[in-house]
Amino acid sequence: MGDLTNLQIATMALTTLKVAFFAVVLLTPPAVACGWWLARYEFPGKTAVETLLLMPMIVPPVATGLFLLTVLSPHGSFGRVLSHSAEPRARGADFGEIGAPGFLAY
Repeated sequence: MGDLTNLQIATMALTTLKVAFFAVVLLTPPAVACGWWLARYEFPGKTAVETLLLMPMIVPPVATGLFLLTVLSPHGSFGRVLSHSAEPRARGADFGEIGAPGFLAY
């Protein structure tokens, strides 16, 4: 394995910043809405909803991320559907790159 070039490091940093930005921008509104809803209301299945929302913290992040990257990759079950229906910039690895960390950040 060779040394990383400045371009590779810059690309990795840019991808990290892109993922962080979209995770915060896209997930803050639904996260706040879910928190408000769960704090204000009692309803059947509330415990199940809370458990589902807490799964990213309960399940080890590496296992969850690997699962999502596998499912959202162009060769995964959901990734195949996306590759045929999504616009070109939203295909394959972009969903895996944003979807997995986004789920874990939620």
